[in-house]
Amino acid sequence: LVGMIIYRWAGSSTIIIEHTETKKEFSGKGYAKQLVYRVVEMAKENQAKIIPLCSFAKKVMEADSSLAEYIK
Repeated sequence: LVGMIIYRWAGSSTIIIEHTETKKEFSGKGYAKQLVYRVVEMAKENQAKIIPLCSFAKKVMEADSSLAEYIK
């Protein structure tokens, strides 16, 4: 296990990202960012929006202008 992302569906069109983390030995290697991008892919596939309660996920999504349309 390298890391994890905790998310949940709120209805059929909203995903809430609650927490993202990686183990210390994998910190700074981009794994947490990959987890956020995977949830964005899920949102795309399901025409859903994301509420990033996790500060890291919010930072990643706000920093990439191509993800802005998925933020609710």
